[in-house]
Amino acid sequence: MHGGLAVACSADISEPDFQRIELWLAKKRTGTGYECGEEYEPLTPMDDSVVYALILDGSSRSRSVLDDMLGLEKACVTDGPTIIGEVLEQAQSLIVAAKQAGHNLRVEPEKLKSSVRASAFFLPQMYRRDSKVEVIARNRARNRILLEVSYRCGNLCGKGYYVVLRKDGNDWHYALIRMAWIS
Repeated sequence: MHGGLAVACSADISEPDFQRIELWLAKKRTGTGYECGEEYEPLTPMDDSVVYALILDGSSRSRSVLDDMLGLEKACVTDGPTIIGEVLEQAQSLIVAAKQAGHNLRVEPEKLKSSVRASAFFLPQMYRRDSKVEVIARNRARNRILLEVSYRCGNLCGKGYYVVLRKDGNDWHYALIRMAWIS
């Protein structure tokens, strides 16, 4: 729950989730742009997991919502993009990358880390090869895996993500991506 509204945080965005997000964005629109309020409010109920869920969905509706979110970000943030804004600016190219790399992952124990590194479209390309992939948990049914995927780009530079992989039939897919930390 964010700001009183429940929102999706998996790749499967339901119709009610879309409606809540679109209604929230519609309330922010004015005749000349967006209502930002006295002080810029973060993109609540939007957070990075919702942005990544929209990216993983990749539909034309998701693309439109992401464009609207970027419009709000640009209208309301005057001193450079926020962390979410940086993702929103890349959203359309991340959708393409997610479709190319984020499906049909190899999850055999010896290939899991290399498969995730190769397909981690949410990491900058230059850091994927040396990224750290740690298995945190697997569910009993063995159809979900919780990972921490991170990279370092210097002493006080890096990002970490919680990632859930979900098995659908014989194929593994990204089900959730959420930033865990940033330095």
